[in-house]
Amino acid sequence: MFCCTSPRENRHCGPWLRLMRLAIASLAVCLTSATTVTQAQVVQVHSLQVGLASHGQPGRWLPIKLQASGLAAGETVHLTVSAPDPRGDLSESTFAEQVVAADGTVELEGVFMSGRLEGSIQLGLRNAAGNMIWQHEITSAEASADNDRQLPPKTASLPQQLLMNRQTPVTLLCVGKQAGLAELSAMYSADRGTRDLLRVLSLDSMLQLPAMPRGLDSIDVLLLNGDWTINEAQGAAIREWVLAGGHLVTSCGAEADALLRSPVGPWIQPKFDIPETGNTLQTLDLTAIQNFVLGAVALQTNRNPVTVLRMPSQQPKVLVQSISDPLISRTAAGAGVITLVAVNLNNRPLDKWLSLPQLYETLLFGGPQSARSDQARSGGRIASVGITDLSTQLAAVSDAVPDGQRWSTWHVMLLMVALLVFVGPFDYFLVVRLFKAPRLTWITLPLFIAAGCLFAIRGLSTQYSDFTTRQVGLLDVFEDAGEQRFRARTWSSLSARESRYAHTSTQDAVWIRETAGDSGERSLMWSGRIENIFGGMYRPGGAGLGQLVCQHIEKQHGPEFTALPLLADGSTAFLTDRRGSARNGRTLIRSSLRLSANALLEGAFSHQLPTSITNWVVICGNRIYSPSDRAEDQLRELKPGELWSRETGGIRVVEIRDFLRGVRLAATPNENTSRSRTTASQPQQAWDVSSRNALDILLMASLYEAAGGRSFVQLRNDALRRDELSDTIGLNHALLMGILKDPLAALQVDDQPIVAEDSVTVVRLLLPVERIIQDTPQAETSITPPAAM
Repeated sequence: MFCCTSPRENRHCGPWLRLMRLAIASLAVCLTSATTVTQAQVVQVHSLQVGLASHGQPGRWLPIKLQASGLAAGETVHLTVSAPDPRGDLSESTFAEQVVAADGTVELEGVFMSGRLEGSIQLGLRNAAGNMIWQHEITSAEASADNDRQLPPKTASLPQQLLMNRQTPVTLLCVGKQAGLAELSAMYSADRGTRDLLRVLSLDSMLQLPAMPRGLDSIDVLLLNGDWTINEAQGAAIREWVLAGGHLVTSCGAEADALLRSPVGPWIQPKFDIPETGNTLQTLDLTAIQNFVLGAVALQTNRNPVTVLRMPSQQPKVLVQSISDPLISRTAAGAGVITLVAVNLNNRPLDKWLSLPQLYETLLFGGPQSARSDQARSGGRIASVGITDLSTQLAAVSDAVPDGQRWSTWHVMLLMVALLVFVGPFDYFLVVRLFKAPRLTWITLPLFIAAGCLFAIRGLSTQYSDFTTRQVGLLDVFEDAGEQRFRARTWSSLSARESRYAHTSTQDAVWIRETAGDSGERSLMWSGRIENIFGGMYRPGGAGLGQLVCQHIEKQHGPEFTALPLLADGSTAFLTDRRGSARNGRTLIRSSLRLSANALLEGAFSHQLPTSITNWVVICGNRIYSPSDRAEDQLRELKPGELWSRETGGIRVVEIRDFLRGVRLAATPNENTSRSRTTASQPQQAWDVSSRNALDILLMASLYEAAGGRSFVQLRNDALRRDELSDTIGLNHALLMGILKDPLAALQVDDQPIVAEDSVTVVRLLLPVERIIQDTPQAETSITPPAAM
């Protein structure tokens, strides 16, 4: 190597040495960059699916599926998704850990959540060492209200944009091209009053259906017509989604055998009593379906036989009845609904029927929605205070720093005035009259001010411990396919005295762990409000300055936040969701209820929950059963194992709408009223938006349509729409709602459980009811539309 030995030579060689070193360093950087690019280009992503048909909703779980190759065999990789949360900070989720196959390929599937309509979503693939080996960015933007906005053309093989819809419209998902849906979507988007009531999404193939129950969280209705080529995981996901409040609409004609062989076939078959053999018949008359749709055009078969699925059971609600068997039936499954059409809606003659869009509209909403146009356009009567949805009112109950306990500017000014009024005369009396040394005021006055501040901080503070949490639980218990199942959700909020990062997780109640063991699925995620206020998911995106980052990971034993930013005196909301089934033969509910011809409940039921249920009501059909005013105290409490029956006495039966609206008889004294006229009136109580009664709020959310919906409540029910059970109580189930003493879950901060300052648990028992079928034959059809979804 060239070198210089003498100082004189070194003066001449110095520039050349520096130049050579710079060249060598530049070459090393280039080689390193080339190696990095080569390593990054080795990973090839062949398929990437984000959302459902590249659509999603803020605050809902969104599916993601990735197929890649070029990875090291046996290497452990996992997905990371960084998306905005409702406050505008970043939430980085890690999930879908998997070992790379021998051929270097991997297929990862999981779910994530975004808290804003607009923002940037960063996708990444990391190895076990935490090194990023692939990354991709997707921008999320709000979808247009008229559904005319299309996804931008793909400049690469990977999606570049995710369209986010608000939770206002009912979202329907189908697979492939389905007759009548394009016309239905165009019909709704053309009217300003109905364009925000329905969104229709379509997948290209069944392979794109998520295989995780939470992957269907952003849709309300799933339409399956004739094609049943789904795997076991997809079938299980559909079942769990229906039980959690989804609406499955299926149609099947000649494909009856394919339906029964599919993963959902053994689940649907006993609900509608579909025969194993001889499960189809031929018919030339579809007049009953035509009469089901108001103002429908003629449905002609042109004397071509149409294959119809046989489902002779009369226990489900028969919407359309032919001469022999039902043509359209509906039944409840958990908190969800299944509608089965005996004719394939995507085949002749229905695919060419001009009134097919109206048939879908009737199945989804119960009838034309033109009457709802003015209601859809009107704003909430209390939108100025930031509450337009029942879920926001429920969130205020679990808020760790309620509005009523926050110090406003007027409170601070009043405290300053009180301090001045006290300090002035008292300090004058102390230093002038008592000590006769006015100069001491330079000592006493600061001491009085410091004592007043200390009193305001310690004596009047709303938070005495390091952490404060409040929570509201909702427990659903039901029976499905011979299994005792439950779903336990907890809306909680955590407030810290000091700003810090914390490790946050959740722990199920002891009786849930003993009942379900490791069965089912559990999730923990932040919770947002569908408002345009601060922390709302509909708030426009800002500059993103000072963003905090939280780390969320889904492990096998349960999800947790490994690094969660907590702001001093702030409030961070969470939603814990636990689904499972009773193990080892444990029983949660027993029911022998029957619905007689006079629409009154007969029979009995009992529960085996850990504690008694108080403040209970039982709802079935259009009636509510509750303890009368003169009932004994023991009747107002349902103890474990204790039978409930209407015949025991002390039960008051009222109309459901009168009960929910607070209608009561009241005397109207009037001396001029004649004896032939009544002296009683029925005043109606308006819905109290300031109420913090969790049972009342969840009861109204569960029976929103039965109470008259938005015309009475004056609030929307978008976020809790799938908890609406007005259809369920009109089908083959009764509903019991009440208060359970024990909480369902507890937050843990740094592995230490936090006892909730306020906790309330609302329980909903979905009790199966056997309908007593009359011997007289049913009418062939009815033009009365079914209850709204």
